[in-house]
Amino acid sequence: MSPRNKAGFTLYELLMVVTILAILSTLAFSKYGLVQKAAAQKLSLSNQLMVSKAVETFLGLNDESLNRLDALIDVGTASGTPGTFDFTLNGTGVTGGIYRGPKPYDAANVERNNGLDSGLAAVLCVYHLTAAEAAALGRLGLRHVMRSVTAAPASADGYGLGEDGTLIRTENELDPELAACFPTAVTNGLACAAVDPRFEAGALIYQACGQELRITRTGQNIDDADVPAALASAGGKLLAFGLGAQASPIGKSNGGLEAAPYCEVLKKTYYRPYILLVRLSASGAVPRAEFAGVLDPLGNTVRAARQALK
Repeated sequence: MSPRNKAGFTLYELLMVVTILAILSTLAFSKYGLVQKAAAQKLSLSNQLMVSKAVETFLGLNDESLNRLDALIDVGTASGTPGTFDFTLNGTGVTGGIYRGPKPYDAANVERNNGLDSGLAAVLCVYHLTAAEAAALGRLGLRHVMRSVTAAPASADGYGLGEDGTLIRTENELDPELAACFPTAVTNGLACAAVDPRFEAGALIYQACGQELRITRTGQNIDDADVPAALASAGGKLLAFGLGAQASPIGKSNGGLEAAPYCEVLKKTYYRPYILLVRLSASGAVPRAEFAGVLDPLGNTVRAARQALK
């Protein structure tokens, strides 16, 4: 047999084999990525349920103490008129308000710190506490909240002083897991993150927490001026706080958590602790503050997180 008649692959056949292998590899990696995402979502849902049970137990064993939760609010946000909402302070380009990373906006900083996920930020607005509501949060043990650094202070040693007298290092404004570091007293007029009830996504969170807010039409369901009355009739407003590493339930054996759990669905450039909802009840002359539930760092209720897995 001559060398020309020996069996072998032509260049065309080799190219076909390489192409098929490349397609199979792409499909395999794509499937692996989907499996990873599903596993992360399942872990996040498990963490969400665990946080809820742990906080309920901790409150029962520790005289309702939820001190030093993350405020999800920038430290530079000014106090406002007590009892009022501000729906303009949750964008990336605004000064103060909902924590969306270091401000003013800088594209280079976004690569390291995006602040809150856009899904969570979209359902939040700013609410300014009344003196009675601040006192109600105090009875829940929440006397100081941790506000997020927008920029380190101009000091040679890189330290800042919190309103509870503690010395806080403030060089980590570009790390979303360390940026919430300024203890701020819970007082009259303080800006807090609240679930915005005007649109469907926020209304569904209120419904998941046992409050009936009707969704009447596509788009905005409640006019801005009608929000206080609508929430009063629905049982109160929901404030949102992050369960950061410095929160009182963290590091406690008596019903708390050994460490703050983080959501692996989000990249590390985002704020990843779980979100505690506190209801400020409007019933009676004296407001009441109570633990109302847990959101994941994307703004999902347990019901919505389960739907995402289907």
